[in-house]
Amino acid sequence: MELFATIISGVGVLVLGELLQKLWLEPLKDLRKQISSIIEVLTEYESLFLGAEAASAESLQSASMAVSKCAIKLRGKTQMIPLYSIARYLYKLPNASSLNKAVEALNAISNFLVSNRDNKSIFCHCLMQDALRFIGFEIEASKKLDEKQRPHF
Repeated sequence: MELFATIISGVGVLVLGELLQKLWLEPLKDLRKQISSIIEVLTEYESLFLGAEAASAESLQSASMAVSKCAIKLRGKTQMIPLYSIARYLYKLPNASSLNKAVEALNAISNFLVSNRDNKSIFCHCLMQDALRFIGFEIEASKKLDEKQRPHF
């Protein structure tokens, strides 16, 4: 009887460990990968954001789609994590409010890139810095926009 109890408890621990890994740890790991992906995309298109008025419509459309996909994936991966407010401390992730603001900034970048607005490069650059700040990425002091340079939306 003792052997049976040992086997059942071992199987129970294994099942609980797998559930914890599949429902909590893997989604947290995926979220970290997505945040890394966002940093890569924004860094890749940074020069395009700074010269958005001179860029071709095709390259702006491509950048807009890439940034939009990042926003969609970030929102989805954040919402898939149960008890995110607790889990974020384990992985040193931004709070849910900051991630939602990052999604809004990414969506705004995507929309500005394909709009006919004036000064879209400064708006996109400013929003890019906001999105990076919201996901916890430190921007070099020499690249930060000061308050005088920031447009008011």
